[in-house]
Amino acid sequence: MAYDFQDSNEKRFNVLALYNSTYQNISYVPMPFGLLRVSRSLNAVSNAYLQFLQGQGSGIKMLLEFTKEMPKQATRLTIDFSSLIGPLFFEWVVALLFPVMLTYLVYEKQHKLRTMMKMHGLGNGPYWIIYYAYFLILSTVYLVLFVIFGALIGLNFFKTNDYGIQFVFFFSFINLQIVLSFLAATFFSKVNTAQAIAYLYIFGSGLMAGSLIRNFLEGGKFPRHWITVLEIIPAFSLYRGLYELSQYAIRASETGNPGIQWSDLNDHTNGMRDVMIIIIVEWLVLLPVAYYFDYAASVGNSSGLLSIIKRLLRKNPTWRRIAVNEVA
Repeated sequence: MAYDFQDSNEKRFNVLALYNSTYQNISYVPMPFGLLRVSRSLNAVSNAYLQFLQGQGSGIKMLLEFTKEMPKQATRLTIDFSSLIGPLFFEWVVALLFPVMLTYLVYEKQHKLRTMMKMHGLGNGPYWIIYYAYFLILSTVYLVLFVIFGALIGLNFFKTNDYGIQFVFFFSFINLQIVLSFLAATFFSKVNTAQAIAYLYIFGSGLMAGSLIRNFLEGGKFPRHWITVLEIIPAFSLYRGLYELSQYAIRASETGNPGIQWSDLNDHTNGMRDVMIIIIVEWLVLLPVAYYFDYAASVGNSSGLLSIIKRLLRKNPTWRRIAVNEVA
């Protein structure tokens, strides 16, 4: 806070208060609009001026009572639970498709169904196209119904934000999630193991993303470029996108303005654009990688990269000493 007394004198009090309008909230519950205590600062400088005129022991003060904080944007007292708890809960809802697709792929491997398909002439290319299209249609219908029902029951998380941004964000992420399912399926041969690890990954990564990303963003002290690095992890990028949607939904419910729009992506504090770029780039990079790993696993190439990785992860065989009489 800075003061400029301009032409103030013993008969005239004219002060200009300068304050920083940018502020942050460090509470765990997001509050889009903070309180700037400018009125109390003005009261303090007014009392200082009165003491300058009347002396320190005069006891004359300018009382500050029944005055609200200003300046403050007009808001409405609303509690939108869908936006407050939405990022973590909706992340789990979206990510639950991952173990479903992974289980489907590993089940076929465990019961040799894909081998029988290959014996009937189904190659790797048509296999990928068929199952990728099936998973894409399944995921798209699932999320479209999810958004539609959320908007119909009046959740501001879906109703106030631009539907085009929501479609691009969710559609790009489900494509990345499908590729991750194909990639992860190459490392599992048992359905139970794949399911257990998939669900642990979903709930564990969701809790970790909710704790780290939210605290880093609202704390304001963690470098933003390192937050972008963390968003390379798919669970973190999903949470960041949902977090941005929830923040704009909260602001929309309090001010009556629309939620996130395409023009808001140019805001330097908005991370939605970076998140969508990261998701799309990861999808394009991991798509050929997942196809190669899947092809190497299907043909059983012992000299391929996948076999080398599996051998490195496999435990070393245990040896025991054999006596001479045992050999005989």
